[in-house]
Amino acid sequence: MTKFTNSLATVAVLVIVGSLFLMTGCSSDDDPVTPVPLTEADSPYVPTEMDIALWETVLQLDDLWRETDTIEYNLRTTKLPFPDTADQLMENFQAIYETMDVGEYVKLMHPDFLTILQEETINEFPDVGTTLDVLEEQQIHKHMFSRNSMTDPNGDFVPGVDGISFLRLQALDAWQISPDDDIIPNTEWAPFEVEFQFDRGQEYSTLNVEGVIKFYVTSVEFQFQSVDMQFYQMIGQVDLTNSVKASEGTSWGTVKALYR
Repeated sequence: MTKFTNSLATVAVLVIVGSLFLMTGCSSDDDPVTPVPLTEADSPYVPTEMDIALWETVLQLDDLWRETDTIEYNLRTTKLPFPDTADQLMENFQAIYETMDVGEYVKLMHPDFLTILQEETINEFPDVGTTLDVLEEQQIHKHMFSRNSMTDPNGDFVPGVDGISFLRLQALDAWQISPDDDIIPNTEWAPFEVEFQFDRGQEYSTLNVEGVIKFYVTSVEFQFQSVDMQFYQMIGQVDLTNSVKASEGTSWGTVKALYR
């Protein structure tokens, strides 16, 4: 038991130390950041055997934490809960935005992820196109979560985001499988009523997003202690925010496009 505990403690220390490398910058309106083009170094997150081994260690540590009072660490303080259900994935989604954690955001997204944009976003940002894929999403969130002001591809100034608040993220229906003719077919999905606020400091307006987003998720199976478990990732979003009634806010896709 001691040998097992020591080895787990070593892994825990490595994970905690590694998490310290994820740093965020400070807003600087006087020196906006110019977006860096996507490179081959940017790639979707695909679970590896090492990841699965780490998940197993996290689960073992959690079991050990519950069984004894002598363990003085818990990976839950440095790592989001394991997304073994669609609901847990959505809780992680909120935590990632509110902590502006780009590393965890990358893990959240499936390699085939797409955001389906509204017509108003497509018209306002014709260079973006009709969808955002996983690499575009990564770049957008690197910019958004950096807290830095930036200059967009058109040379326009975009204030940095100081903080993100989820005032509402509520499922309107149970998770179900989308039909063959759905824009993202044969995939587990649920509609959520949302209200998000993007605080850009006292000098700039707060971006308000309200309405409905259709979230699509998928999972891969692995075994832990001979028990089948699911690892969930987000594979799609359909933006329906601020599309029904007049609002002083903006749409979900438009907020993303601002930080492209």
